[in-house]
Amino acid sequence: MQPYEKLVSRRAIAGVMLAHVVYAETDPTPAGFSPYWIKDQLRGHIGFDGAVFCDDLSMKAAAEYGRMPERARRGWHSSAAAPSPVTISHRARGASETGAPLREYFSAP
Repeated sequence: MQPYEKLVSRRAIAGVMLAHVVYAETDPTPAGFSPYWIKDQLRGHIGFDGAVFCDDLSMKAAAEYGRMPERARRGWHSSAAAPSPVTISHRARGASETGAPLREYFSAP
């Protein structure tokens, strides 16, 4: 986290992309879906208020976290203190499968 601390303190970074890496000793959830890493560490401890992107949701490492719409919701909700974009997919099919369910989910009361 030290590189981020320095960049944030200098206001030299506008956004970060978190990988689907798991630091099992700290949190069993991939960093891009993890409230611990995003809310507690990045936003809380370091004070980062920029955009937080989770890595491409079509990657194999994210596959066990549901279908594309569920993965997108996880990525979005994990940074809900300051909602940020999610990288849905580098494949057209994954993006199109996710668009309609997300629009429905976010437009619901």
